[in-house]
Amino acid sequence: TGAQFLRITMSARASSLGECFTGLSDDLSALEFNPAGLGLIVGSELSTSYLHYFEGVKMGDVKFAHSTKRFTWAIRYQMLTAEDTERDDRGNRIKDFPVRGSATTIGVSFPVGVIRSGASFKLISQRIFDEKDITFAFDFGFLLSLPRWKERWGISLQNVGGAIKMGEEEDPLPMILRAGGSQEVGSFVFLWEIYKPRKTRFRPGFGIEYRPSPSLSVRAGVGWEDDIEVTSGLGFQWGKLFLDYAFLPHLYLGLTHRLSLGVKF
Repeated sequence: TGAQFLRITMSARASSLGECFTGLSDDLSALEFNPAGLGLIVGSELSTSYLHYFEGVKMGDVKFAHSTKRFTWAIRYQMLTAEDTERDDRGNRIKDFPVRGSATTIGVSFPVGVIRSGASFKLISQRIFDEKDITFAFDFGFLLSLPRWKERWGISLQNVGGAIKMGEEEDPLPMILRAGGSQEVGSFVFLWEIYKPRKTRFRPGFGIEYRPSPSLSVRAGVGWEDDIEVTSGLGFQWGKLFLDYAFLPHLYLGLTHRLSLGVKF
């Protein structure tokens, strides 16, 4: 599929929870999982995330949301930069060339009875060497909150839309179906999720967030891709400022770290 960077989670909080966030979606990370969750934001929120991925791939984003009496809107810009190498038939290096990807997302969430609904529009750009293409996509989501039982259930469909064309090849976007839930029990939040990328099987994940104090959160998760992946992380909050960190070991490719910094006002 095209624009594979759309599958990479930037949010440190969601990453440390095994990428189980569709059924929680209570902060700006909702733009990455379930736009319906934007409706849980109170006031305004601004955050940015950074990821130094494998083989020199770097990603970053900045996002903002604001709630009104009737709905919540949000905007996000994400960017990927990388370098690749052109080689001859014998594997000898010819030259390096840039790989770039970006997406601008505008999302909205509003209540429909006891259910929150949301949608977002993405303008996506990808450039490899001297080939460039621009396309668009939509995300749709629903979130049911049950305050009496401290539960939430969510479902979303992501990257519904066009395709990326590089030269003579046209690849569809990585459409993903997600469904998940969350349950708050005292200082703990338990999360579970299944998701299905285009042309692959359903994959489960589980996460847990422990909040021993208002200023500290301890997180862990497990997910299944080709192998079991265990994730972990921490969250810190000082008044309206927050910092999230995620640690993700990969069986064959090594370690990755994610950082998210934000403010609520």
